Amino acid sequence: MKAFVMTRVGDVAMLIGIILLFVYSGPPFSSGIHTFNYQQLANSTGWVISLSRSGLLVPVALLIFGGAVGKSAQFPLHEWLPDAMAGPAPVSALIHAATMVKAGVVLVARVAPLFYFAAAASSLTVQPFFLTVSWIGAFTAFLAATQALVGLELKKILAYSTVSQIGYMMMAIGLTGLSADFAQGLSAGLYQLLSHAIFKACLFMAAGALIHLSESKYIDEMGGLRSRLKITFAAFLIAVASLSGVPPFSGFWSKDAVLAVAWNAGQTGLFALGAVTAGLTAFYSFRMLGIIFFGKESAKLVEVEVAQHGIREVSPLMWAPYVILAVGTLFIGLISAPLGVENALDSASNAYLVSLFPQLSGQAVAPPAFNVASALIALAFAAVGLSLAAVFYLARMYNPARLVGDGGVVRGIYTFLENRWYINAVYYRVFVDPAIGFAKWSIANVEDRVLSKINTGGVLLGFYLSSAGNWVDANIVDGVANGFSSTGQSFSRAARRVQTGITEQYILVFSTGLVVLLILFVFATGAYRLL
Repeated sequence: MKAFVMTRVGDVAMLIGIILLFVYSGPPFSSGIHTFNYQQLANSTGWVISLSRSGLLVPVALLIFGGAVGKSAQFPLHEWLPDAMAGPAPVSALIHAATMVKAGVVLVARVAPLFYFAAAASSLTVQPFFLTVSWIGAFTAFLAATQALVGLELKKILAYSTVSQIGYMMMAIGLTGLSADFAQGLSAGLYQLLSHAIFKACLFMAAGALIHLSESKYIDEMGGLRSRLKITFAAFLIAVASLSGVPPFSGFWSKDAVLAVAWNAGQTGLFALGAVTAGLTAFYSFRMLGIIFFGKESAKLVEVEVAQHGIREVSPLMWAPYVILAVGTLFIGLISAPLGVENALDSASNAYLVSLFPQLSGQAVAPPAFNVASALIALAFAAVGLSLAAVFYLARMYNPARLVGDGGVVRGIYTFLENRWYINAVYYRVFVDPAIGFAKWSIANVEDRVLSKINTGGVLLGFYLSSAGNWVDANIVDGVANGFSSTGQSFSRAARRVQTGITEQYILVFSTGLVVLLILFVFATGAYRLL
């Protein structure tokens, strides 16, 4: 229900935006035709001018972006995705890692060039739109990463991670309108989308195997599985390293591409937030790895092991898919620099832009270059996060529970993150609780005091009406019917007395009748005058 409501909020915003775009693309607001067609919108600038004159250019772009915010679980409509992890692992791998939640990213990637280049052709600016997209993406990435720091439910941690990584994609697409080369931001977002689809699907599939073996969805009810699940551990380690941005895996190159765009665009705040998020990602990723595969077995796992006579690696039918995905993220990472994967994606982005705006063809475009400074800064943050996770959860050199304690600032921060920044609680307080309160008030004041009494009155009215109808039926309708019946019976009894069966009486009655008829005939014909 939460997913339905939150995505509908985004859908309504998007619907309003595209209707306004459609209305302003034709008469009476512009000389073009009413259309939703990308190419027709790209070939005309009338809709941009008409929207700008009405002060609706940026609002319409933001309304359309609202649909992407809901579908791709970005702040402030991000709370539905972590709670939508009840499905099987393959479903999560397909829908929540590769397809459905990426639809919003694709939508923004397709809409952004229309607004940017059409506005530029009319000497207008839509920078507030791109700033909003990039900052919402960066903040969502940071927000979800902090929530994953304290998570204990395996698939929910991966859900937070998905929200965070989609934030990187949104940040990259937002940066397209803030940097000198639009295509580089577009290709960086696309690279992150493709890379994330592979390593996150691997993690979801492996999570399904771990939940199946341990009979629990909580990571603190696992532990010490490294030596028993060597294949799963190796695949999980590769995917976690890629998620954390460790070279040479694909996640390193795609995340560096996003941060390099922010660096080159001079967006220091966005870059800093993205780099800090990279460190948080490395920490929660290796924390998850350490709790599951290192340390001692949990009491829950011991019980499962006794009941199942040991815990063994899952069948090849289960581990083959996530091993293939783990090899894929490693392979893409290894060939990324030599084969120029990022350059190929940049060329594809430029080709797409030229297909929409032919006037861009022939412009000199510099291929994206590896930015050493941004990469080193991001790696430094990732190294810090990984090192802390190694101390707390891999080597077990220090118990993090002692650091958190029972009170103080650290415990307060932990509680704050554990309660998801209290955003969910605020939504319940603002939207859910008033609705529930109104429903309870309606039951007490409308249902019980009004509708119930109306229902009771209706029942009594029906009872009295049925009683009156019963009296009419018994005393009038039945009386009339019974009167006709009694009359018929009396006549029948009188007529029956005539039928005695005595011949002399029949002759007498016949003769009498004949005489009466004869007399009537005589008087009727006037024959009596002849007498």
